[in-house]
Amino acid sequence: MTRLATAARRPVTWKTSFLAAGTRSRCTVYTLDDRDKFAVFRPVGRLPIQIEHTIPVVSNTWPSCCRPLERTDEILGGVRHRSPPTASLCKVLLPLQGSGYVKSQTLPTDPAQVLASYPAEFQPRLVEDLGGAGGYSGARFWRIESPAGSMCLRCWPTEHPTTEGLEFIHSVLWFACQDGIDFVPLPVETNTQSSYVQTSGHLWELSPWMPGRADYLADPRPEKLRAAMIALATFHTACDSFPLPHCQPTSAPGIVARRRRVQKLLRGDLDDLRHSITPGRWPDLEFRAIRLFELFSQAVDQVARSLNRAASASVALQPCLRDIWSDHVLFEGDEVTALVDFGAMRPDNVATDIARLLGSMAADDRSAWADGLEAYATLRPVSDAERLLIDAFDQSNVLMSGLNWLDWIYRQQRTFENAAAIPSRLDGQIARLEHLV
Repeated sequence: MTRLATAARRPVTWKTSFLAAGTRSRCTVYTLDDRDKFAVFRPVGRLPIQIEHTIPVVSNTWPSCCRPLERTDEILGGVRHRSPPTASLCKVLLPLQGSGYVKSQTLPTDPAQVLASYPAEFQPRLVEDLGGAGGYSGARFWRIESPAGSMCLRCWPTEHPTTEGLEFIHSVLWFACQDGIDFVPLPVETNTQSSYVQTSGHLWELSPWMPGRADYLADPRPEKLRAAMIALATFHTACDSFPLPHCQPTSAPGIVARRRRVQKLLRGDLDDLRHSITPGRWPDLEFRAIRLFELFSQAVDQVARSLNRAASASVALQPCLRDIWSDHVLFEGDEVTALVDFGAMRPDNVATDIARLLGSMAADDRSAWADGLEAYATLRPVSDAERLLIDAFDQSNVLMSGLNWLDWIYRQQRTFENAAAIPSRLDGQIARLEHLV
């Protein structure tokens, strides 16, 4: 695949929508204000479809599956195209038979019956139930040994993601893999060319089992931290030209959301959370909760000022992982073998991922932070505005992460398979809060 970044860094100036014959799916072309006339066709909802041909945007030579049935044009960015898109030759993403992601059918919830929705090479020889695999998302996992190799079957919790959200995640992973990224698990297609199975309120996906171990905290070394940051920068670079509906610089959504959250806490939600702590329910958390409330009161003004400064910065948005931390980076030795768990992916500024990963690996070691940022910047420069956002993201992570756990446990009444590890996680967050104040 010709990498979109070579063209998509230039201004997008023309958008064409059409209905594709056969599938009748609404598609969009973005034509760039350059003689290359590079364009991208994709269904609404950002579902990926396969590059096949270079053909005129409007021509009698369109394949029957992609011939426009109706069409509307609009000019983007206030810049008129040098020539109408009817005259340009473009790289075209075609919704061909057997390609792309489509809405899946409803199937029974038995993992064996879900697996029956996949081609023969993915049928199980051995199935190992991993439960929650030590995570906290509510997802459930199975390791599958199949003729195609080791696979991971994942059942998402009913609460998240939505079908649209999962389609967005899969489309970004597909996009990155087309750019040569080989350290993310791209879901395989079902017999009906879907990237997931939907049944009884759950979404299921099957992807390659990725090698390596999430052992950074057990064996932290500068080489591993640098490798993790380089892998993150590589992923960001591969995704920076992913076509989002709104591509103009703006305030980072994560910063805006955190400002609102802080304001809500100060308007009474903090008191409500404090009153929800049920004495005797979980004694190991109660004294930690008291300390978290004390430290929040001491740190909130400082963090609020940092968020206000960050909210005034206009920055580029692109797909971001938003929950990339030490447990989601797999290693063999000092080398990164995989980034995993993309359930929180949304458009944001890369600063949210940098802050999340470095915060989990470097904590308050400023030398390690500088080392990690330097490694990241060898592939993708970090602007002054993004550095401002990194500080704000990290400080707000420190301020509110512990409160999030209290909210999930006491108000939302969530249960966690790996509950025994939660007190130690809170201890780490308390230690960072104490350093912040």
